[in-house]
Amino acid sequence: MSKDVTVTIGGEAGQGIQTVGDIIARVCHNAGLYLMAVNDFESRIRGGHSFMQIRISDTPVFAPCQKIDLLIALNTDTWDLHKNEMAATGLVLLDSPAKEKKDESKEKLPEQAQEKNVVQVGFSDLAKDAGGKIMTNTVAAGACLTLLGAPFSLFEQILTQKFKEKEKVLENNITAGRSGFDAVKNTEFPQKFNWPSDGASKGKLVTGVQVLALGALAADCRLAAFYPMSPATGIMIHLAEFMDQLPVLVEQAEDEISAINMIIGASFAGVRALTATSGGGFSLMAEGLGLAGITETPVVIINSQRPGPATGLPTRTGQGDLLFVIHASQDEFPRFVFAPRSVNQAFDTMIRAFHLSEKYQVPAIILTDQYFNDSLWMTTREMTVPEEIERFVTTDADMSSPSEYKRFKVTESGVSPRALPCKGRALVGVTANEHDEAGHMSEKIANRNNMVEKRLAKIQGMAEEMKGPDRYHGESEFLVAGWGSTDGAIREAVDQLRSENVNIGALHFSDLWPFPRKKAADALSDCKHFITVEHNASSQLGLLIRQQTGHSFYKAICKYDGRPFTPDWIAKHVTSVLEEIS
Repeated sequence: MSKDVTVTIGGEAGQGIQTVGDIIARVCHNAGLYLMAVNDFESRIRGGHSFMQIRISDTPVFAPCQKIDLLIALNTDTWDLHKNEMAATGLVLLDSPAKEKKDESKEKLPEQAQEKNVVQVGFSDLAKDAGGKIMTNTVAAGACLTLLGAPFSLFEQILTQKFKEKEKVLENNITAGRSGFDAVKNTEFPQKFNWPSDGASKGKLVTGVQVLALGALAADCRLAAFYPMSPATGIMIHLAEFMDQLPVLVEQAEDEISAINMIIGASFAGVRALTATSGGGFSLMAEGLGLAGITETPVVIINSQRPGPATGLPTRTGQGDLLFVIHASQDEFPRFVFAPRSVNQAFDTMIRAFHLSEKYQVPAIILTDQYFNDSLWMTTREMTVPEEIERFVTTDADMSSPSEYKRFKVTESGVSPRALPCKGRALVGVTANEHDEAGHMSEKIANRNNMVEKRLAKIQGMAEEMKGPDRYHGESEFLVAGWGSTDGAIREAVDQLRSENVNIGALHFSDLWPFPRKKAADALSDCKHFITVEHNASSQLGLLIRQQTGHSFYKAICKYDGRPFTPDWIAKHVTSVLEEIS
């Protein structure tokens, strides 16, 4: 029987919560266990509650768990906030008041310290004894790992990798880690692992932002322009790390409007270009998106969603921008919209987005979210660069008469030959106004009709490129439909329900526009009812399915509090819907 343990490390922002989680995750990973981890933090630089939740298992996991088996509470607020999430056999390690405060203030120990499943550990005091309070997180990591059954040698190995260039810091951290290890070594924890004897990791640990950056590089992206906006900034930070190794330039613009205009200019000159932002920044880019649309300039835009209009919840997750990005900017012009469901697919989607954007000379928009970007995922797949990058560029050699070149020549497919400026004798004329085939401004009725119809003619070819929903037990009587990063949680919820003899499956959409209407309709045709599961308030995927296929969802299970789905939560709500149906 597989073992599945959820560890949550919580405290005040600035206490090094992510450091504790990162150390624990890397020890477990190096030992050959599977895991995924979620970061939850407030937008304040200091103050407020932050936590990292790590789900560790001896089988692959792709979603967080609702119940906590081990809570590492670096302050009492953590216990208050998470006590209702504890599993029946869960254990809490709670930082005790500092030694010097116990007698002076006669501070009463928290009531929860009297409970049998709460163990007080002087994380802060042990850290001070080891050389400084800053190492409280190392003490906590040591305490957690000994309860999980990890050998200290693995912990020491990770600390050595982290602090190898700072001998004294390394020595102090090893001492601090050992003190945490020893402090709870006699504490019973029923969820202890039998650690794999081979010690070989089962794959790579990556975050969503890392994979998106690597996918852009694999697609031969040469310019990335951005203005910092959570949760997309990390993508550009990771891209920038390669500037000294690869021919890529990352530029921080003065605002999002400048960023999209930079990539349009770079693409016009023949360079594959990218920008990344969130919903608020994408709103500012809408006019630039229209410029790319009317000039038929290929660009790739990542919109990493977060909840709320305006500033909203900057460090939380959501899926509220689907219909917005499909219809963003005035008038009508084609664009691609993708929403990868996993880190493996995200890498491939980046390559595909650049390819299709250039092939059809349209913008390609990739929807991710804070949960996908900032979580730690495990992948067993090698991410390889394509052997050849196909470029869709016309040169003088391809033309019978370069002097007669027309940038917006009307073709049956809607795609005109794309020459690059100053790369030959062909004159490349472009304007943001409506124009004729040569790119000269024109307000003639016949020309306006021709240009609109030419641009929209691309949709037929674009639609043929789109993949239908991924089917998971797709022949079932009931189906759950979702999109983007919710795939792992939905699949596990389906597994839970099927283990209870519920005839249910899932459809998951990653290719969203042009909507794969026939493939979606076929996938839905045999089910009795389908239910949507989305991180928005109006079931935007459900509305899109109904508009494009005529199939209506029976019920929408919507979550818009900024926190990710868990399989248990989905299964509980789906069960309520099915009881209503019966």
